[in-house]
Amino acid sequence: MFSDPAFTENRQVRVHRWVPWIAGFSAAFVADAIKRYNLKPSDRTLIFDPFAGVGTTLVEGKIGGFNVAGCEINPFAIMACQVKLNWEVDAEELASWVSKLARYARKIDATNSAGAKSLHDETKSGDQNLAIEPTLRAPEGFRTREPFFDPTIEKKMLLLKDFILEVPQPLRDHFWIAFGSILVKYSRYAYGPSLGRKTVMQIRLSHDAPVGDVLFRKMEEIRDDLRWLKNEVIPKLRNRPEHRIFRKSVFESLEEITDESIDLVTTSPPYLNNYHYPRNTRPQLYWLDLVRKPADINHIGLESFGKFWQSVRQLPPIDLAFEMPELSQVIKTIRTQCPEKGIYGGNGWANYAATYFRRSRSISRRRVLWKSCWASAGLR
Repeated sequence: MFSDPAFTENRQVRVHRWVPWIAGFSAAFVADAIKRYNLKPSDRTLIFDPFAGVGTTLVEGKIGGFNVAGCEINPFAIMACQVKLNWEVDAEELASWVSKLARYARKIDATNSAGAKSLHDETKSGDQNLAIEPTLRAPEGFRTREPFFDPTIEKKMLLLKDFILEVPQPLRDHFWIAFGSILVKYSRYAYGPSLGRKTVMQIRLSHDAPVGDVLFRKMEEIRDDLRWLKNEVIPKLRNRPEHRIFRKSVFESLEEITDESIDLVTTSPPYLNNYHYPRNTRPQLYWLDLVRKPADINHIGLESFGKFWQSVRQLPPIDLAFEMPELSQVIKTIRTQCPEKGIYGGNGWANYAATYFRRSRSISRRRVLWKSCWASAGLR
């Protein structure tokens, strides 16, 4: 009926491959949903994703010529959506900056590794001399149990930030999402699936890496995909599809978009597994200067669909607020577990489950009003 919804295959698909995303889903799943429900692009046809993430539904829909809209509250995911949907940028101007990055990357990779010379050595004719020390420091508000990077890698990452800040907008954001996509891989942390220390996961640490070249290779992909959009996709579209990203939850956003205007809802909703998207994207949020202190992230958790266990564990018992006896009994059983642990015991987890299903109920009741079809990689 549908293709494998796993995000893994997106790593090789144009535009989708720009940003990896934990618990995302495949572009092929979206394409299959469009095909199954026999949608035809027009000025009025709209595909909607209430949990847009990094834009799989929106990008695939727009490539197909459809107007798209989505809701997202994570600033890094919002940036990824905006960049992947911005087809008006000058691909050749970006290519020029990618070439500059290639020269810069060779220097910082060669001169900041063990036994290397200073950045002033090997400076080619016509190139400006580069300062050996970065002008920036690691984000102060970003706290981890052990240093996020090895010192050598951190220095290179800061030098790459120096370069990116010289790139004019809107091209700069393309470099930012590429930078964000490589941050964790060369750190002392990894996704398993939540962000944790590699030493705990028994993963070998990287004490040095050619991160400049890695960023350059990523930008080559983005450059090539922009050229593909310009030369292969856009000329074949009968209309100019529009996109809209709501920087707030689906419950707030639907006040600005009429139910009758939505033709297809395709999504992968947050799961009942307490996966904490704001916490797990902290490296990108801080290193891309999207947040500066923990308080800048806290509201995201409070606004997230279903909340998180950490957001409701200290509250008085929360019930379902609708009739479903079997589910009510399961939640009641959870609530009785480990009372000696206080907010870390069963009441906190029961509140989390109850809140999740209350929000799910609200979504499903709203769904009845939509004239649209519904395809989900997560709902069953």
